[in-house]
Parts: sequence; structure tokens; C-alpha cells
Amino acid sequence: LIRSDASHLLRPFLESAGQALEVESMNPLLRKGLLLTLARVLKLGDRRDILEVESHLFDMLRRSPLHHAGSKTDRHLASKLSQRLALVYLPQPVVSWRYCRTSQRLFGSEVQNAPDTSKPEVQESLSIDTLLKLETLLDRLISRLEDQDTVVRWSAAKGIARIVSRLPLNLAEDVINAVLRLFLLAPGRREPARLLEGSVAEGTLHGACLCMGEFFRRGLLLLKSSDDGWHPFRAALDSVCCCLRFDVRRGTQSLGSNVRDAASYALWACARAYDVEDLAPFCKKIAEALIPAFLFDREVNCRRAAAAAFQEFAGRLNDKSFPGGLEISRIADYFSLGDRRNAYLELGPLVASMDGALYHSSILSTLIDQKIIHWDETVRVLAASALRKICPIDPQSALDEVPKLLDSLVNTSDLASQQGYLLALGSLIGGLERGQIASLQPNVVERIMDVLSIPSSQASGSAGPGNEPLCFACCLLIESLLQHDLLAAPKISLAYDVLLLGLSFDKEATRNASLAGLRIFFFKANSDQVMQLILELIKIFQKPRKEQKEGFVSGLTLIPKQVLQAEHHLLSSLSNQLFDACTSPRCTPEVRRESISASSQLVLKLFNNSLAEDVHSNV
Repeated sequence: LIRSDASHLLRPFLESAGQALEVESMNPLLRKGLLLTLARVLKLGDRRDILEVESHLFDMLRRSPLHHAGSKTDRHLASKLSQRLALVYLPQPVVSWRYCRTSQRLFGSEVQNAPDTSKPEVQESLSIDTLLKLETLLDRLISRLEDQDTVVRWSAAKGIARIVSRLPLNLAEDVINAVLRLFLLAPGRREPARLLEGSVAEGTLHGACLCMGEFFRRGLLLLKSSDDGWHPFRAALDSVCCCLRFDVRRGTQSLGSNVRDAASYALWACARAYDVEDLAPFCKKIAEALIPAFLFDREVNCRRAAAAAFQEFAGRLNDKSFPGGLEISRIADYFSLGDRRNAYLELGPLVASMDGALYHSSILSTLIDQKIIHWDETVRVLAASALRKICPIDPQSALDEVPKLLDSLVNTSDLASQQGYLLALGSLIGGLERGQIASLQPNVVERIMDVLSIPSSQASGSAGPGNEPLCFACCLLIESLLQHDLLAAPKISLAYDVLLLGLSFDKEATRNASLAGLRIFFFKANSDQVMQLILELIKIFQKPRKEQKEGFVSGLTLIPKQVLQAEHHLLSSLSNQLFDACTSPRCTPEVRRESISASSQLVLKLFNNSLAEDVHSNV
């Protein structure tokens, strides 16, 4: 069909293909074959021959429902046909308005990678009919950026960029602005409105980021602003950086990993296409967006993609534009970012302390504003642990966040957010020295102690599954308060009620957090408070509820040695109860195991000698 001596067969083939594609019950394999053939004809055929039959092709595409109603393969091939037909309408001129970066030669001379301007630029005049057809095809392609399948969005993004690279500047700006509107942007609006709230679909943002990456790669986003102050390059950069934080919860999972991956690709393409001097004004914003992304993203592929974009910027820009970029790229490599825990707890604090804590504020704000209220509890706990390590770098900025966290905790009813704010409070207080904590206002300390009542107020203080995350966070907060002697006397009773509640949960992490708080409480409380807590532990242990006993058996091992030596009746009672728990078939295996371990620990505590060691080893 594309041979010069067979061009007369092209029109009959197109007519028969168009009639066949209109049949809904057509064989899918035959439909795929026809679409592939048409795509090849448009790619390899002579432009003059195709222009003679372009009206048949356009009418066929305009009437075809494949763009929105076909299978993934049909929509993909229909997208290819649309872009290639649009390229047939456009000549291949020397596009003088496109941005072209300079390259460094071996001996130091710079050369501008501009199109070959030795030939005069030939621009065919486009008729009104051709412009209308181009508009229709571009509308189809822009709508395919919102397709449900990635391969269709990717094809549409490349096609739009190829078309824009052949358009005059005034028409190209219209297409670029139309794509930017997918980010809820428009000329005159400077920030992506409601972008992170889920107001824009995941597929829409993914397609828009892919398209921005293609625009960056081809130098189609100019660095100059229009007469009304609209700056497409800055708007695209702001939107892409914002998409690095897109993570919306849907049920028991989240959406947005592909959006963040595409945003990293767009920034990677930007680093390769633009000169150092032109990117210098945007370096701070880019670094502050990429560093939290490759340190704290939940998905490993997103962390590695963001790190690749950061390495591209750091390698091409000087250390003045990207401070510490090469050193950060060295420690945050492909393998070190593969472990999420290592990225949070090792690389995060290390990067936050580099170059005079230059990136500390962006890392701290990312942890507090996003990761501490993440939908995944594992991420929330890791973010809180990272906060504990990062806050000593700049204690004052950490203390300034405490009142904000309290306000956010009071104003939210979301369980995950409440737990995150409690974890953050415990980490900020526990990570600072006692002298630094002393600068907190007394009313702020009182507000911190007031939030300890949250687990008791949820589900009437029961050990339900909805109350466990809050109890876990409050136990960690109580531990931090006890370490700095901030727990006021009126709140002591409330604190050990929460700690006892933590022992009743099945989750081991919650019980361990409660035991850590009880250990400090036994060490710092007076004798009356210790005896009150011991009697409460024994009373709960004697209850018939089997599921609660495991944690309280572990709590009995924390009783101080001097109390056991002074209260012989208490020791006798404990020994009998632990022996009954070890041998009773009514107790679960976990309770019997903990009872044996508790008995051996009590022996070691009372008789710290070789005989006790032998008894412990035999047990």
C-alpha cells in the first residue's frame, strides 16, 4: 500500500477498512490487524499520497467509538492513528522557538544544540479546515491522557508532544495550556488547586505528568513568561513537584504511586534538557521536592525514581546550585533506598544534618504534614521514629511544631490522623533533651497531658480494634513524658490506666510500648503509687478473660525487687498464680509461655546468683 506503484490501492483499502471497523461484532483479531496496518501506513507512507485520502481517515476516526468504547488495544491503536494523522497534516519545519540546551565540547568550547538553521524555515499555511481537524484530533489525544490504561496514556503523551513540536508557537502554547488545565491550572492561577485532595483522578494526573515529561524532554516549555505574567515552565514545574506528594487513600489501599513515578520521570527529563544557568532559579524548589520523595516514599520504585531524578540534577548542576547534591547522591543510592526502614531511620537523619541542616526544614515539614498522618500505620510509626532522630538537629523548630500538632489533633476525627499526631508528640518530646523541653510553655504541657484521655474516651476504654492504635501512641507519649518528669501528679492515675489498657491488646508492639512506660513508672513513682499499680495488675490478672492475661503476665515481671522482698505475702501470691497459669489447661499456650518466663525472671530478680542463673537456664 505504501509503494509508489500501489498508491491507487490505498483509497479502496481505507474505504473497506472503515466499513469493517464500524461493525460492532467484528472479530477482535481482524480489528487489531486493520488498526495496525493503518498505523503502519501513516508511519511509513508518503505524505503526499496520504494527504489525498486523509479525509477518509479522518471521517473514520471521527465516527469510530474505539477511542472510548474499545478494548485497551483498540484505544491504544486509535490513539496512534490520531497522532500520526495529525503529523501528516503538519510539515516538518525547523522549529526555531524550541528551547535548545548547550553542550560542552572536549576542549571547553560550548556549542548550541539548535536546529539546523542553514536552511530557511518553511512553514506551510494551514487552512481553517486543517486547523479544525487538528483541534479535533488533539482533543481526542488530550482526553486519552485520562484513560484508564497506562499504555494508552503514554502513547497519547508522546503523540501530543510530537504534534506540539511542529506547531507554531501561538498554537503550541494553547495545547500546552490545555494539558496544564488537567492539573486544575489555568492562566492566572499559580498553584495546583486541590491537587493533593483527590479532586483530580489518578489517571488524569499520571497522563499529565507523562505529557509534561515529554514537553520537558523536547524543550517545548519555554522559560519566558507571557505578557500577562503566565509562566508555563514554572507552572509545569510546580505541578510536577506537587504530584510527587500525591497519595490518596481508597479503602484499604492508596492511589498515586504511578503519579509519583511519572512526576520523577518528568523532573529527570527536565534535568537533561535545560542548561544549568536556566535551572538555577528553580533548584531549591526541585531539591526540596525530590529529597523527601526519595527518602520517605512508601513505594521502593518511587524512591528510586526520585533518586534518579535527583542524581541527574546533582550531576549536571554545580554544588552552588544544588548544595550537597553529589554527597547525597552517593549515600542515597539504588541499593540503600531499597529498604524503607533504612531510608527513614538512617538516610533521613543523615541528609537532614548535611550542609548545615540545609534540607532539615523540608524534611521535617514532610514528616509532620504528610507522613505522620499517612494511611499506612507502618509509615506513621517509621515517620515518628525518624522525627525522634531528626528533631535534635534543630530543637527550636521541633518545639515550634508541638502547638500545631496539638491544634491538629483536636480538630481531627480521623483515627489514623489522631494516632499520627500522638506519635509525633511523643517523638518530638522524647527526642529532645530535658533542658530543651523546659522551654515549652506550661499551658502547652497541660494540653499534652490532656490528650492522654483520648484512648479512655474511645469505645469506653475497651480493648477494641479501633482503640488499639490510639493506645499504642499514648503509651509512647507517656514514656516520653515520664523520661522528662513532665507528667503531673493529677494525671498519674490516667497515665497508668492507659498503660494497663495497652497490656490488654493482642498486638505485641502495643504491649511492648506499655511495658516500656510501666518500667519507667515503677522506677520513678513513689511507693504508694507502685503498690496501687501492682494491686491493679494482680486484680486484672486474676480475671478469667484469657486474652488479656498474656500482657499482664509480662507486666508482673516489672515489679521492683525491693517491693518483692518487703511484701512476702505478695511474692507468695504471685508465685501461686504464676504456677497455676503455667500448669492450667484453661490458659492459652502464649499465657503459659509468658508465665514460665515471668517466673524465671522473678527468681533472677530476687536471687541474683549462679543458682538463679542455673534455674533460669533449666526453665
